Amino acid sequence: MKLINLKLLKSKFYQFPKIKIANNGFLDSISKANLSFRN
Repeated sequence: MKLINLKLLKSKFYQFPKIKIANNGFLDSISKANLSFRN
């Protein structure tokens, strides 16, 4: 059971940074679009 739990933790840990990077890129594109609309 411990080995399975470690694998699950590792997979979750490796997925979070990818999701955060994707969200940051998405938010950056939205903020840039908003700035261009304001100007």
